[in-house]
Amino acid sequence: MDILFATVALRTLCHDEAAALRELDQHTVEKLRARLDDLDAVATLSDAAKLPGRLRRRSRHDHYALTLTAGTLLALEPADDPLPRRDSGEIDMDKVTVVRVLSIERDNV
Repeated sequence: MDILFATVALRTLCHDEAAALRELDQHTVEKLRARLDDLDAVATLSDAAKLPGRLRRRSRHDHYALTLTAGTLLALEPADDPLPRRDSGEIDMDKVTVVRVLSIERDNV
């Protein structure tokens, strides 16, 4: 799957371990790298749902999250243009091949 980033700073954080360690602890950085590698290795968002890190739908419209650690999430959105949708209007996760990383957040659940 192709991975885009909402900002240059976020892309740097996700690809530069030194930058990541200034913001996150070592365990979270390791999980972040693993989740990004997992996303890169799958073909679609529905495949990502089978990976470690529990992909879940967020309350925000068409946003998803992968668990990094017990208190940290990787927030994503499908980024195909146009977004593939089912007749019901829901995103067709079997056809989503591009995601955009939106943020690394604390899990408020």
